[in-house]
Amino acid sequence: MTISSNLESFAGRRVVDFAPDSAPAVGDPAAVAWRLRLESYGDDRRSFDELFDQFLDTVAPDRVEALVVGTWAAEMYDVTAEVVVRRLRAEVARLRRLRSLF
Repeated sequence: MTISSNLESFAGRRVVDFAPDSAPAVGDPAAVAWRLRLESYGDDRRSFDELFDQFLDTVAPDRVEALVVGTWAAEMYDVTAEVVVRRLRAEVARLRRLRSLF
C-alpha cells in the first residue's frame, strides 16, 4: 500500500467510508470497519468533533467493532491526534464493542 492509497480491509472487514450526506446502507454496523476522515484539500471545513458526532448519531455506536481514522483535520500538521484520542476516550461507553482501531 502506498501513502496515497487507502485500506480496503481491516480487522477482517471491508472498510467503508462514513460520509454523513451519503452514508452507505450497511445492515450491521459490526460487519464493516468504518473509516472516518476529513478531506484535507477541498471544501470540507468540518472539525473531527463534528464528523464524529455525525457518525455517532447515524451509526449505532454500540455495534461498531472496527474504526479506521484518516485525516482528522484539514491541516493535520497543525492539529495533533489528541483530538481523536480525546473523543474516543469520551465515548468509550458508547463504543463498548470497539476492538480494532487504525
